[in-house]
Amino acid sequence: MSDTEYSYFELKGVSIRIPQEILSERMREAFESGRYEALEARYMHRILKPGDRLLELGGGVGFISALAGKTVELEACTVVEANPLLCEVITETHRRNGFGFRVLNAVAGPLGEDQTSSIPFYLRENFWGSSLDGTRNYRSVTNVARLDLQKLIEEFRPTIIICDIEGAEVDLVSEIDFSTVDRLYFEIHKAETGIKGVYSLFLSLLSQGFSYDPDNSVGAVVLFSKIQ
Repeated sequence: MSDTEYSYFELKGVSIRIPQEILSERMREAFESGRYEALEARYMHRILKPGDRLLELGGGVGFISALAGKTVELEACTVVEANPLLCEVITETHRRNGFGFRVLNAVAGPLGEDQTSSIPFYLRENFWGSSLDGTRNYRSVTNVARLDLQKLIEEFRPTIIICDIEGAEVDLVSEIDFSTVDRLYFEIHKAETGIKGVYSLFLSLLSQGFSYDPDNSVGAVVLFSKIQ
């Protein structure tokens, strides 16, 4: 692509380049106004610690992971993104901002007895709405590799997990052991999960020794901290 086929943005000091072909007008307005991931970004300086090992589930365009790297000196960072159209964007965002973080194109979650290697992922006009939910209107569907999240946690040893996966967080927290993780920073999607799903998520994390942290949460973006 030539430079004219990209749109360029800067959010909180993070330089971002996005192919215009995947950028809807609604998303463009969110980037231009600074609203994109604004709630997630608000408390990054308070939820992160120097030396953190960050695992991000749902990497978007790489803004949050790059902002994390600019906020504190991370020991390591791994980003998992299901949308194959975004993985190159994430890698480019990292490169433009001086990072070489690992990016995995996969759906990370509990495998259980289902050992199938891939899963359908539904792509929508606004890429932030793409998800595993095929019951709503979508533009196209692609098969994405499945990744054993429990194994990834054991191997990568994250101290903090940031998660924005469009409602799939409820099933994830009910089956994954987060006992080795200090903090979980989740965007909760009530529209997809319903209030019962939100209740289930809180209950699952409370049972694992995590507490809701009201001082570092805003709206649907919630920090859960391990009780020491």
